[in-house]
Amino acid sequence: MEKKIFNLDSRIPIVGSPLNTIDKCRAYDADIRTSMIIPMGRVVSLMQQHCKKFSNVLEVGCKTGLLSLQLSGKVPNINVYGIEESDLLLQVAEENAMLAALVSSSSIVEFQYSSLDSLNIENDSVDIVFSFSSFHTWRDPVKTLKECSRVCKTDGLVYIYDLARDAEQGMISFLMQYMNKGHEEFMSEIKAAYTLQEVTDILKEANLSHWEISSEAVNIAISSKKLTR
Repeated sequence: MEKKIFNLDSRIPIVGSPLNTIDKCRAYDADIRTSMIIPMGRVVSLMQQHCKKFSNVLEVGCKTGLLSLQLSGKVPNINVYGIEESDLLLQVAEENAMLAALVSSSSIVEFQYSSLDSLNIENDSVDIVFSFSSFHTWRDPVKTLKECSRVCKTDGLVYIYDLARDAEQGMISFLMQYMNKGHEEFMSEIKAAYTLQEVTDILKEANLSHWEISSEAVNIAISSKKLTR
């Protein structure tokens, strides 16, 4: 039996966004460029493979837009749309987009505000819907998952990547030892994350129990179909 280092039995949602000023949003953006480089690269690489045969991509909960911009830089001639509920994070995303525009790219990237419970996007209109490190912040994950399914084309892909509260605690502890800062914020994110069983239950409630769930290190991945790598 795994020795418990942290008390993660019960989920503790994050109340209110800690990114409540533009300076905090910019600091967060600067921090994740290094602290999240490995998982971000993992998701971008996976999306890159599947974008080769698709053209319209939607990021749900895009935050400061780094993944959308990275993906647009790696895959030519795609349209990437980032949806976010925080006006402050969207402001930083637009700042990043302006800088990225200085580099020639044949892809289109747009960021806009939308409630994640009710996406302002037409049915069956997006080839790929993805989300990174946002799932645990959704007010109503059942509704948002249904929305992701609604806007995604029948032959498209929904892929969600987030922290897992039931990840091996030794791995969580290992990662924290090598963090220069942000330990409390990271633990808050872990405590707010879902377990594998909780995600299974959420998918069942959303009538999406046929979707795939897998664990990877301290993360959990949800996909609308089995992925080929």
